Amino acid sequence: MNKSIAFVFLLGILIISAVPGYKGNLNQTQDILTAFFICTGSNATNATNETNATQVLITTASNATQRSINSGYFNLTQIPTPSTSGAPTNSSLSARCSRKTILLRKPHGRIRSPNFPNNYDVNQVCTWKVQVPRGYLIKARFGSIDLQNSDNCQKDKVMLSSSKQFRNPHIHCGSAVPFRFISKKNTLWVQFYSDQSITGKGFSITYTAIDENECKMDVCTFPTLCTNTLGSFVCGCLDGYVSKGRKQEATCVDFAYIAGRSECTKNNGGCSHLCINTRSSYRCACPSGYALNSDKKTCYLEISFTNDQYMVKVSESTRLHTVVSKLQARTFPDRRIITYALLSENLKTPTIFEINSRTGEIILSKRPDIREMRTFLLEIEASSFDGKKHRSAKAFVLINFSKVQSRGGSLSFTRSSFYVKVPCNTPLNTTVYRAQTKNTGRGGSTRISFLRKLDHFSITGGGKIKIQRSLLPFCDVTPSKKFRTSVAARDTSGTKRNAHALLQIEITPPIRLPQGNAGSRSYL
Repeated sequence: MNKSIAFVFLLGILIISAVPGYKGNLNQTQDILTAFFICTGSNATNATNETNATQVLITTASNATQRSINSGYFNLTQIPTPSTSGAPTNSSLSARCSRKTILLRKPHGRIRSPNFPNNYDVNQVCTWKVQVPRGYLIKARFGSIDLQNSDNCQKDKVMLSSSKQFRNPHIHCGSAVPFRFISKKNTLWVQFYSDQSITGKGFSITYTAIDENECKMDVCTFPTLCTNTLGSFVCGCLDGYVSKGRKQEATCVDFAYIAGRSECTKNNGGCSHLCINTRSSYRCACPSGYALNSDKKTCYLEISFTNDQYMVKVSESTRLHTVVSKLQARTFPDRRIITYALLSENLKTPTIFEINSRTGEIILSKRPDIREMRTFLLEIEASSFDGKKHRSAKAFVLINFSKVQSRGGSLSFTRSSFYVKVPCNTPLNTTVYRAQTKNTGRGGSTRISFLRKLDHFSITGGGKIKIQRSLLPFCDVTPSKKFRTSVAARDTSGTKRNAHALLQIEITPPIRLPQGNAGSRSYL
């Protein structure tokens, strides 16, 4: 066989080894070579005549080709398709892997052990790194696994981790298919290790990029709201607010404040209690226990007494079952049935007094021993229930039993000090309290006055304290406005007798005024 025929023959052997469907048998090889010689212009007759010379070469080439096919090196279907980015998408299927880390950048792909699905070789260390864009995590699933099984996977194993140092890795061996693995970052590291002993078919892993929900990590600053998006997130605001600032440091600002026209910043919006700014507007609100009036600005207690404290003087000669005082509460905005209860008497269970639960009348039910106790503090509760909500209010009544006085010459006030609460919406010229004296002398008259004048109140000679200037400016004052002075009583009959008492007036939130001529009513 001459040199040209030998060259063409070898070239034919290389080409036919890649022919699809070629099985490597001798007859098929000879047929393909004959066809090849005809196509290349070679003398087929000469080639046939030299069959004895070429038979050995064909048989040797055929066997070598068959071994190459069986080993998988020339199987075109197993050669990975090159990536357009220059990075491989799957593991190499050669019998051994490189010591270098294989970088995979596509959002999905497959990682397989060397020579998969045939047995892998011994003494191998293979490493893959999967990297996807920020804002994504990587989910990996095992399609199959067949590694040498051992305690704690000390021999052959495959490890998955989110870090290059393989901190807290998921380690697998044997043939039980593991559960899915989700990385904590946008990178996934996979490492395969085999020792010098038993081998298996290896493993196959498919991976895909999944969106990371950044909102679980409190990336937005309160009160902004986090909304997860594909590969990222957005810090947004509720309706009526706009976000100001950088993405993760933004805060929500009301449109009204941006425009510089928040109604609540001026005079509290005219609200008696709470002013709530809304988009392009505002509204008044009430704290617990209060209800908003029809003017949508003023709050009134849903149930209340006129005063928090009452003073009652009772003679020690008063008969049993006598009504010594009567309290009345009122409800707002609707009139409801009120029930009264006597909670305590000098902080103990009541024994001397009782109360009519329907009318609020306080009744003397037992005569006290005035040698031991002359003063009694009663705690009264008024309550109402409309089928949905229970409301209640409390007041205190101080009852003092006085002795039957003989004629003398002393002059004093009924109390050493007076404490008066006046609602801020009380009309002008209303009598809010009357300071009274007790004159034990025979006849005579007294005149009462302020030792130091008050700007908003006046007092008559008979002790009536009236409003002379509007109290509305004090409705929103916190803490509540208080006026303090002393009242003096002087005997005008010629006998030099004087008395003094302290006076404190506190301005309280508005109440619902009674119908009628409010200017002539007293808040006693």
